[in-house]
Parts: sequence; structure tokens; C-alpha cells
Amino acid sequence: MGWSRRGMFKLCGTALLAGLTLAPRAFAQRRVAVLAQDALDLEHAINWRAVDPTWARQRLAWSSAVHTSRTPAEVAARVLELETALGDRPMASTWPGQRTAWRASLGTAHTDTAVAHGLLSLESALQWNYTSNGWHITRTRWITELSALR
Repeated sequence: MGWSRRGMFKLCGTALLAGLTLAPRAFAQRRVAVLAQDALDLEHAINWRAVDPTWARQRLAWSSAVHTSRTPAEVAARVLELETALGDRPMASTWPGQRTAWRASLGTAHTDTAVAHGLLSLESALQWNYTSNGWHITRTRWITELSALR
């Protein structure tokens, strides 16, 4: 049994439409994966002396939740948890005045752009002496990736 031209055209058109429907989802998932990895990279760059002592017990579950995040809002929730573990000590002296607005903004973030902005703001307020020695090397790539999402 052979295919007619019309049948092939319908089949190709259906496949094309299916691909166009799935492509935005795949693109969005890729952007969430970038956000999640960048949240993990930032957490990894933070020295243990910068976080609350209870973070050691929370870290594995936190990391797992970041890895399984499906939406920007889920990544944002994990970044808020990280910031809570940091508190004010490792942050710039201006952070307490910015913190409430930053938390409110990230708490309602539903786009990768908003979460990228939140991550960049958090990192820029983090004092350098609370980051790992290699962060200055990784940071350039990290900022470039997040800036591309904005």
C-alpha cells in the first residue's frame, strides 16, 4: 500500500506541528535547567562558614529539589531557601536594606528572566571572602549564562 502525496503532506504537516508545539517546552525546560545549575554553582561556591550550621543537614534535600525543578518558580523557591541559610553575615552591608524587596520579587518570580535577575543580585551582594577560591574563574561563565536569560 503506497502513500499518496496528500497523505504524505498531512503526515509531514502533523509532524511539523507536533515539533513546533514541543520545541517551546523543550526550550523552556533547557532554560530552567540552566537556572537550576547556576543556583547549584552559586551554592557550591559559598564557603561553609557563610551558611547557617543547619545547612549541612538541609543541603542534600535542597540540591535534589534544585535538580528536579521544572519551573522557574521552583528554582526561585530554592534560591530563597539558600538566601535564608546565608542570613546577613556574608552579605554586603547594603543587603539588609535590599533583602525584603529581593525576597518579595523572587517569591513571585515565574519567569527565567526574573529568577536570573534574583540570582545575579544575590551573588553580587555576597562578600568575596565568603566564596571559594575558584569562584572568580567560574563566575564569568556563570554571569554570562544568567545574563543571556535576561
